[in-house]
Amino acid sequence: MGREFLSVASYRQMKGRAGRKGKDTYGESFLCYSKTDEEFVKKMIKDEMPAITSSLGRETKGIERALLEAVVANLATSQTAIKDYASKTLFYHQAE
Repeated sequence: MGREFLSVASYRQMKGRAGRKGKDTYGESFLCYSKTDEEFVKKMIKDEMPAITSSLGRETKGIERALLEAVVANLATSQTAIKDYASKTLFYHQAE
């Protein structure tokens, strides 16, 4: 975008927005680039997706904040509901 090349993950996430299941029956994306960038673009299209990690673990209080926000938004109104909410996060499944 702009002057910076997209990462593999950003490119795939953006092209995945072309058409939505249940809303559209068809989606397409166009990738415009200059001839000088052709090798980079080919590599970006073919590269493997990097491993993903939860951003809740990157901040000191990431998971705590997420749980507090769930309580304030009435998404989790009991201890059981909080545990259920937490168990549905990527952070929970990546935690040791």
